[in-house]
Amino acid sequence: MALLRGRSKAISEILSVVLVTLIGISLVGTAYMYAVPLITKRQDESTTDRVYNYFDRGSSSSISRKFESVVKNGGQDIFISDVSGLWTLHEYTDATLDNDSLEFETFSRVSTIAISTPTNGIDWVSLTDGGSCPPERGIVGLDPAYVVCAKSTVLSDGYRLRYRIWFRELDDASGTRGYKINLVRDPSGDTSGTSGSVRIENNRVYTCSPPQCSKTLIITEVNILLV
Repeated sequence: MALLRGRSKAISEILSVVLVTLIGISLVGTAYMYAVPLITKRQDESTTDRVYNYFDRGSSSSISRKFESVVKNGGQDIFISDVSGLWTLHEYTDATLDNDSLEFETFSRVSTIAISTPTNGIDWVSLTDGGSCPPERGIVGLDPAYVVCAKSTVLSDGYRLRYRIWFRELDDASGTRGYKINLVRDPSGDTSGTSGSVRIENNRVYTCSPPQCSKTLIITEVNILLV
């Protein structure tokens, strides 16, 4: 009898260990199931915030501020993004308002931008106060030379995020004189790149007068090198 009781106790202890182990595995699995999506969401939120800051005029390291510095002071500067994505240059032409902009596209499972669908009427969203997308002309001294626009569309299990710094003409009060920044591709580069390096260079400043232009335009030509 004593032997049977000993065996029963040993079996009971083994079963208790197995039960505790199974409960522990179950708890770890449950925690993992909930923790991984939360961690992924936090990482995507951080990524989305960083991309927003690329184009935020209030950020001293943004590509927007680098454009302003190069146009004002001449020379060149380089912006490097730490988020994987595609940079695309839409060179300036007179043919379409879609041009004269620099765009960054990436994927995220989180979007802070209103989602664009074929039926809700949402397209590009202006992140610049008083701006429109594509941008309308502005006024010298009152408006920035560009409008920052963003667009979010559903893609797979997340969102395709696109940000554009979109340049526009600024006119003086009389409407007879204007200022413009024209983006052009650097001859040694392409119109798109994924390395994250964007070189901005003040190439030249020239005047376009009537009848070639509808008014006197002071044009700053900026070379863009994407690698």
